[in-house]
Amino acid sequence: MNRNKGIIVILVGVGLFLISFFFSSGSHPKLDLIGNISQMEIVFAEGKYISGTGLYSIGHYEGRVAIPLKYPLSFSVVLILIGTGIVLLVKK
Repeated sequence: MNRNKGIIVILVGVGLFLISFFFSSGSHPKLDLIGNISQMEIVFAEGKYISGTGLYSIGHYEGRVAIPLKYPLSFSVVLILIGTGIVLLVKK
Protein backbone atom coordinates (compact mmCIF):
# COMPACT_ATOMS: atom_id res chain seq x y z
CA MET A 1 0.00 0.00 0.00
CA ASN A 2 1.46 3.35 -0.90
CA ARG A 3 1.03 6.87 0.38
CA ASN A 4 -1.30 7.95 -2.42
CA LYS A 5 -4.04 5.62 -1.19
CA GLY A 6 -3.88 7.30 2.21
CA ILE A 7 -4.21 10.72 0.63
CA ILE A 8 -7.20 9.51 -1.41
CA VAL A 9 -8.87 8.17 1.76
CA ILE A 10 -8.32 11.56 3.47
CA LEU A 11 -9.80 13.42 0.49
CA VAL A 12 -12.83 11.10 0.41
CA GLY A 13 -13.36 11.73 4.15
CA VAL A 14 -13.14 15.51 3.72
CA GLY A 15 -15.45 15.36 0.69
CA LEU A 16 -18.02 13.32 2.61
CA PHE A 17 -17.78 15.80 5.48
CA LEU A 18 -18.50 18.78 3.21
CA ILE A 19 -21.23 17.05 1.19
CA SER A 20 -22.97 15.95 4.40
CA PHE A 21 -23.22 19.55 5.57
CA PHE A 22 -24.44 20.68 2.15
CA PHE A 23 -27.36 18.21 2.03
CA SER A 24 -28.38 18.47 5.69
CA SER A 25 -31.37 20.37 7.03
CA GLY A 26 -32.85 21.27 10.38
CA SER A 27 -30.37 23.77 11.80
CA HIS A 28 -31.47 26.25 14.46
CA PRO A 29 -29.80 29.67 14.81
CA LYS A 30 -29.96 29.64 18.62
CA LEU A 31 -28.02 26.37 18.97
CA ASP A 32 -24.25 26.01 18.86
CA LEU A 33 -22.39 23.73 16.43
CA ILE A 34 -22.68 20.55 18.52
CA GLY A 35 -26.37 21.20 19.21
CA ASN A 36 -27.04 21.68 15.51
CA ILE A 37 -25.15 18.54 14.52
CA SER A 38 -27.16 16.46 17.00
CA GLN A 39 -30.46 17.72 15.52
CA MET A 40 -29.68 18.01 11.79
CA GLU A 41 -30.63 15.28 9.32
CA ILE A 42 -30.05 14.34 5.72
CA VAL A 43 -33.58 13.89 4.36
CA PHE A 44 -34.10 11.58 1.38
CA ALA A 45 -37.94 11.57 1.34
CA GLU A 46 -39.96 14.19 3.20
CA GLY A 47 -43.13 12.22 3.99
CA LYS A 48 -46.36 13.55 5.48
CA TYR A 49 -46.67 15.15 8.93
CA ILE A 50 -49.39 13.63 11.11
CA SER A 51 -50.37 15.73 14.13
CA GLY A 52 -51.08 14.18 17.50
CA THR A 53 -54.63 13.85 18.80
CA GLY A 54 -54.27 13.55 22.57
CA LEU A 55 -53.36 16.14 25.19
CA TYR A 56 -49.71 15.09 25.50
CA SER A 57 -49.18 13.46 22.13
CA ILE A 58 -46.88 15.02 19.58
CA GLY A 59 -46.95 14.71 15.81
CA HIS A 60 -44.73 12.54 13.67
CA TYR A 61 -43.80 11.99 10.04
CA GLU A 62 -45.06 9.00 8.06
CA GLY A 63 -43.08 7.86 5.04
CA ARG A 64 -40.06 9.99 5.92
CA VAL A 65 -36.60 8.66 5.15
CA ALA A 66 -33.79 10.53 6.89
CA ILE A 67 -30.50 9.77 8.61
CA PRO A 68 -29.04 11.90 11.41
CA LEU A 69 -26.08 14.02 10.34
CA LYS A 70 -23.87 12.66 13.12
CA TYR A 71 -23.48 9.28 11.41
CA PRO A 72 -21.99 10.45 8.08
CA LEU A 73 -19.83 12.95 9.97
CA SER A 74 -18.53 10.23 12.28
CA PHE A 75 -17.76 8.02 9.29
CA SER A 76 -15.89 10.87 7.57
CA VAL A 77 -13.80 11.51 10.70
CA VAL A 78 -12.92 7.80 10.82
CA LEU A 79 -11.90 7.91 7.14
CA ILE A 80 -9.70 10.95 7.76
CA LEU A 81 -8.01 9.23 10.71
CA ILE A 82 -7.45 6.01 8.74
CA GLY A 83 -6.00 7.98 5.82
CA THR A 84 -3.71 9.89 8.16
CA GLY A 85 -2.54 6.63 9.70
CA ILE A 86 -1.81 5.19 6.26
CA VAL A 87 0.17 8.27 5.24
CA LEU A 88 2.19 8.28 8.46
CA LEU A 89 2.89 4.55 8.72
CA VAL A 90 3.65 3.62 5.11
CA LYS A 91 7.32 3.86 4.20
CA LYS A 92 8.29 5.85 1.15
